[in-house]
Amino acid sequence: LKKSLWFSILLVIFIQFSGQLLFSFNYAKFVLTNETRQNFLERNVSGINAAYWINGNLKKSHRVAIFNRELAYILSIPYFFLHPYYQAKIEWRPNKVNQKQFLIEIKRAGITHFLLAPPKLMNDGRGAKLQNFKMLDSLINMECVQKIRDFDTKNPPSRALAALVKDASKKKMAIYKFAEKNCSA
Repeated sequence: LKKSLWFSILLVIFIQFSGQLLFSFNYAKFVLTNETRQNFLERNVSGINAAYWINGNLKKSHRVAIFNRELAYILSIPYFFLHPYYQAKIEWRPNKVNQKQFLIEIKRAGITHFLLAPPKLMNDGRGAKLQNFKMLDSLINMECVQKIRDFDTKNPPSRALAALVKDASKKKMAIYKFAEKNCSA
């Protein structure tokens, strides 16, 4: 009984250590090599090139609604993390969104721009599936929300398991401007 208990404990420690080693390889590569911070971020953060563009082209008086939490650490201008469940200032839950209410709430929140994957390209090019993105797509069609610029970004499938993935897939993102004068609720 004693031997099997020690064997089990050592096995668990080995599995835990192996897992930690695998998960930390991506970050160790950055620390132990001459990789620049910018290269590390470009390799690990989806939409980083769009965030750099936003920092260089928008003003401190603008506020961007973002959907990628990791961009919050890079943006130097005000942002709003527009998530259906992690914030309650703007109703963005897929089955609860209402266009009139949404327009009132984004105006109240001071949102001037959106950074997102174009709704028409979602769902393998078949368009938005969820009601909130369908509504946003209708605002784009009304020119209430106007595309300023497209971005081809890397889309790393996993930051934690980056050691197992050779190349990140590509993802389209775009920056849109809220054009309130074109909106009718």
